[in-house]
Amino acid sequence: MELRRVAPTVGDPQAALEYPVRFAFERNASRELFVRLNRYRASREGWLRYDSIVGSDMKDTYGMPHGVPIGMAPTSALTGMSTFVSNAHLFGNEEWGGDEADELVGLRPEERLHNTFVDVEPVSGRPFRSAKRHQLNVRVERSSLFPKLMSARCEVPTREFSPLGFGCFMYVPVYWIDDSVVYDRPRVREHVVQYQEEPERVALLVLLCLTVGLASLAAGCGVLLVDRVRERRFRSKIYVD
Repeated sequence: MELRRVAPTVGDPQAALEYPVRFAFERNASRELFVRLNRYRASREGWLRYDSIVGSDMKDTYGMPHGVPIGMAPTSALTGMSTFVSNAHLFGNEEWGGDEADELVGLRPEERLHNTFVDVEPVSGRPFRSAKRHQLNVRVERSSLFPKLMSARCEVPTREFSPLGFGCFMYVPVYWIDDSVVYDRPRVREHVVQYQEEPERVALLVLLCLTVGLASLAAGCGVLLVDRVRERRFRSKIYVD
């Protein structure tokens, strides 16, 4: 899946996914460790690629072709039935122009809670935080098994209900997962030491060495200049035997 870079949100109320992180130090002292991260999240363009890959090969239970909703990817090749993977709570479907989420009650999609993203530290390339939030949905059609599916809103046979297929159908969520990974404190501390504190120490040491070297060079040049002046004065004197 294609992930697009966006500005990182460091003020999320989720404590487990929040930076900067506070660490305890000796002598009851503490300080904030700021780690600059670039956030990459699942985008509309990434989901639309699945529609172009599948094309018109998908068929419903009646053998009629149907399309892929916005913000979903087909998994029928794995499950043997009309199933689709989307973001949790169908996040992105309504925001990106779809209307399948309107058929369900109780969904409260929020990007902070239901979108897939990864936060990458640009210097080391390490994924400090990542959250894979996917939901499995089943395409259910009105049939003898579900004769009252949207009976008041859709009458079969029809092609007017949705441009994605024939008849009356909806996408029912089965479950969704939240696979979140966050760097623990020792790893963050190791990163800060390796990529922030050690370079600062090296830069300070180089600056100190450069200062001492320039001072030594200036002192040497001064001594040489004084020696040349004294030599000229000595040669300018006339000695009589």
